[in-house]
Amino acid sequence: MLVTVSNRRNVGFDVYYQEPSRPATIVGEVAPSSTVTFTLPGEGRGRVFLRGPGGGYVSERPGNPVPDIDIRLHCAA
Repeated sequence: MLVTVSNRRNVGFDVYYQEPSRPATIVGEVAPSSTVTFTLPGEGRGRVFLRGPGGGYVSERPGNPVPDIDIRLHCAA
């Protein structure tokens, strides 16, 4: 399973993945104004979230998009 993260903000974020009942693990980082694709560990059934400067985090949920950030889970082609 892959995740593609598009960051149109002017700050970078660390990208985390967390499966149910497991601790979150960092899978990489997305720089300001960039798009990056990462391979997720495990089965890809968890959630992806971003943690930014000052410890704040960004998490997309269905029906609740985050302005300037896109997080898309998808299968490898």
